[in-house]
Amino acid sequence: MNDKGQVVGLSTTKAGGRKAFLWSKGRMRKLPLDDASGINDRGQVSGGRLHGATGFHAARWHKGKVTDLGARAFDRSNTYGINDRGWTIGWTSPQSAPSAARSGASAS
Repeated sequence: MNDKGQVVGLSTTKAGGRKAFLWSKGRMRKLPLDDASGINDRGQVSGGRLHGATGFHAARWHKGKVTDLGARAFDRSNTYGINDRGWTIGWTSPQSAPSAARSGASAS
Protein backbone atom coordinates (compact mmCIF):
# COMPACT_ATOMS: atom_id res chain seq x y z
CA MET A 1 0.00 0.00 0.00
CA ASN A 2 1.30 3.47 -0.81
CA ASP A 3 0.64 6.87 0.79
CA LYS A 4 -2.15 7.52 -1.75
CA GLY A 5 -4.14 4.52 -0.47
CA GLN A 6 -3.47 2.40 -3.55
CA VAL A 7 -3.12 -1.32 -2.86
CA VAL A 8 -1.70 -4.15 -4.97
CA GLY A 9 -2.14 -7.86 -4.45
CA LEU A 10 -3.29 -11.12 -5.98
CA SER A 11 -6.81 -12.25 -6.75
CA THR A 12 -8.14 -15.65 -7.80
CA THR A 13 -9.80 -15.76 -11.22
CA LYS A 14 -12.97 -17.69 -12.08
CA ALA A 15 -10.76 -20.33 -13.69
CA GLY A 16 -8.79 -20.75 -10.46
CA GLY A 17 -5.67 -18.90 -11.61
CA ARG A 18 -4.09 -15.91 -9.93
CA LYS A 19 -3.70 -12.40 -11.33
CA ALA A 20 -2.27 -9.22 -9.89
CA PHE A 21 -4.57 -6.28 -9.20
CA LEU A 22 -4.45 -2.60 -8.29
CA TRP A 23 -7.08 -1.16 -5.94
CA SER A 24 -7.35 2.60 -6.39
CA LYS A 25 -10.15 5.11 -5.71
CA GLY A 26 -12.60 2.34 -4.83
CA ARG A 27 -12.01 0.33 -8.00
CA MET A 28 -10.16 -2.90 -8.62
CA ARG A 29 -8.12 -3.10 -11.83
CA LYS A 30 -6.50 -6.24 -13.25
CA LEU A 31 -2.80 -5.74 -13.97
CA PRO A 32 -0.83 -7.48 -16.74
CA LEU A 33 1.30 -9.19 -14.06
CA ASP A 34 1.10 -12.63 -12.47
CA ASP A 35 2.43 -11.38 -9.13
CA ALA A 36 2.49 -7.99 -7.38
CA SER A 37 4.77 -7.29 -4.42
CA GLY A 38 4.61 -3.54 -3.91
CA ILE A 39 3.57 -0.09 -5.10
CA ASN A 40 5.32 3.22 -4.59
CA ASP A 41 3.87 6.73 -4.32
CA ARG A 42 4.44 7.27 -8.05
CA GLY A 43 2.08 4.36 -8.82
CA GLN A 44 4.84 2.04 -10.06
CA VAL A 45 4.08 -1.61 -9.26
CA SER A 46 6.74 -4.27 -8.70
CA GLY A 47 5.97 -7.90 -9.38
CA GLY A 48 6.55 -10.61 -11.93
CA ARG A 49 5.09 -12.39 -14.91
CA LEU A 50 5.24 -15.72 -16.60
CA HIS A 51 7.90 -15.87 -19.28
CA GLY A 52 7.71 -18.67 -21.81
CA ALA A 53 6.57 -22.13 -20.80
CA THR A 54 8.48 -22.43 -17.52
CA GLY A 55 10.08 -19.08 -16.77
CA PHE A 56 9.10 -16.26 -14.46
CA HIS A 57 10.66 -12.79 -14.65
CA ALA A 58 10.66 -9.84 -12.30
CA ALA A 59 8.73 -6.94 -13.82
CA ARG A 60 7.55 -3.42 -13.15
CA TRP A 61 4.24 -1.90 -14.30
CA HIS A 62 3.68 1.84 -14.64
CA LYS A 63 1.09 3.81 -16.61
CA GLY A 64 0.03 0.79 -18.66
CA LYS A 65 3.53 -0.33 -19.58
CA VAL A 66 5.29 -3.47 -18.30
CA THR A 67 9.08 -3.50 -18.09
CA ASP A 68 10.63 -6.96 -17.90
CA LEU A 69 13.48 -6.77 -15.38
CA GLY A 70 14.78 -10.07 -16.71
CA ALA A 71 16.62 -13.13 -15.54
CA ARG A 72 19.50 -15.01 -17.04
CA ALA A 73 18.84 -18.00 -19.30
CA PHE A 74 17.13 -20.84 -17.41
CA ASP A 75 16.74 -18.62 -14.34
CA ARG A 76 13.70 -17.26 -12.58
CA SER A 77 13.35 -13.89 -10.89
CA ASN A 78 10.77 -11.91 -8.93
CA THR A 79 10.54 -8.79 -6.78
CA TYR A 80 10.03 -8.12 -3.08
CA GLY A 81 9.13 -4.43 -3.38
CA ILE A 82 9.81 -1.02 -4.91
CA ASN A 83 10.90 2.33 -3.49
CA ASP A 84 9.73 5.82 -4.50
CA ARG A 85 12.73 6.25 -6.84
CA GLY A 86 11.60 3.21 -8.88
CA TRP A 87 14.26 0.78 -7.62
CA THR A 88 13.01 -2.76 -7.10
CA ILE A 89 14.52 -5.33 -4.78
CA GLY A 90 14.21 -8.98 -5.66
CA TRP A 91 15.91 -12.27 -6.37
CA THR A 92 17.04 -14.54 -9.17
CA SER A 93 17.32 -18.30 -9.01
CA PRO A 94 19.55 -20.32 -8.99
CA GLN A 95 21.65 -17.27 -7.94
CA SER A 96 20.72 -16.64 -4.32
CA ALA A 97 22.10 -13.11 -3.84
CA PRO A 98 19.50 -10.31 -3.73
CA SER A 99 19.56 -7.88 -6.62
CA ALA A 100 18.21 -4.40 -7.31
CA ALA A 101 16.99 -3.07 -10.65
CA ARG A 102 15.78 0.18 -12.16
CA SER A 103 14.62 0.74 -15.75
CA GLY A 104 15.67 -2.77 -16.73
CA ALA A 105 19.30 -2.35 -15.56
CA SER A 106 20.23 -4.50 -12.61
CA ALA A 107 22.84 -4.24 -9.90
CA SER A 108 23.73 -7.06 -7.52
